[in-house]
Amino acid sequence: MSQRLYETYPENVEGDFYVERNCCTLCGLPVFSAPELFGEKEDDYCYVQKQPENEDELNLMIEQVNDAELSCIRYCGKKKEIIDKIDEAQDVCDFHPNHKKEVHYSTEIEAKEKSIFQKLLNLFKL
Repeated sequence: MSQRLYETYPENVEGDFYVERNCCTLCGLPVFSAPELFGEKEDDYCYVQKQPENEDELNLMIEQVNDAELSCIRYCGKKKEIIDKIDEAQDVCDFHPNHKKEVHYSTEIEAKEKSIFQKLLNLFKL
């Protein structure tokens, strides 16, 4: 497994795909579209509960990566055939030659802002 460049939720299983910590707003799309690959933590965020084990699961995972609005589902592997299938505009491949960031760790302020935003979403059930 490659090293992840971003902080992750502890529930993410080991492997090349993961959900970045303090990024997920729990839109529900990955859990709904790929429940065998994604889990949900107490109405707070989603995480990768199973890494793809076959071509169908890999394609389903890549679909979730490409469809994620906030680019929270990341790929830290280095397999060119997978990187080529992931939408470059998403900037979710940690080791893509055009990756814009080297290392990112959310600051305490960012974490607090996202927490407040999530609480507002929950309050208004958005």
